[in-house]
Amino acid sequence: MWSARRMHGELELLVRAGLSPVQALRAATSLPARRFGLSDRGRIAPGLQADLLLVEGDPTEEITATLSIAGIWRRGDKLSRVPRDSDRSSKIGQPAV
Repeated sequence: MWSARRMHGELELLVRAGLSPVQALRAATSLPARRFGLSDRGRIAPGLQADLLLVEGDPTEEITATLSIAGIWRRGDKLSRVPRDSDRSSKIGQPAV
């Protein structure tokens, strides 16, 4: 099963293997989108899918900043996060009100 924690770990491993943080972020976003023909994803630009992860810090300088999530948007809707210690579903969240 995929988990967000594994994605962050994979980003860290890519940087340890010699990629720059920017290259690792591209490997997780724009490059797979291009490979799978998803021209409306993987980049931030007008008219594209608005799936965004806002983090505290600069992941282009320090990849571990991806662990400090400040906000999540999916298809333009801000999601509320479900606390880890909650007995609710482990999904990231539902659209915020």
